[in-house]
Amino acid sequence: MKNICTDLTVGIPFHGGTDASQLKEAIESILNQNLGAAKCHLIQNGDVPKNILRIASGYVASHASMIEVIFVAKRGLAAALNQSIKQCTTKYYARMDSDDIAMPQRFELQVKYLETNPDV
Repeated sequence: MKNICTDLTVGIPFHGGTDASQLKEAIESILNQNLGAAKCHLIQNGDVPKNILRIASGYVASHASMIEVIFVAKRGLAAALNQSIKQCTTKYYARMDSDDIAMPQRFELQVKYLETNPDV
């Protein structure tokens, strides 16, 4: 069983111009972390095509305890991230773009660093 950091939420904003295959890769890279996040917010920034909605809905259905979609009216990246952060209940919040791929040890290394360096 994978270790889960109950103190970590990751937010991935996406929008109408998001590439579907890149979004899938980004989400899969979060699911394949050595140290998993407790929550993943898929932040829908405005209206998106149906194929993107199906991708997000599919991940919510298969990972309901971890992944949720947060809808934000299209007001820009900062507003979308701020809405996710407001709903975050964990100690740490990580963000990544929908076209990023996280290395498998990303969260493990980042959480370890933050825990050993509390003044950061």
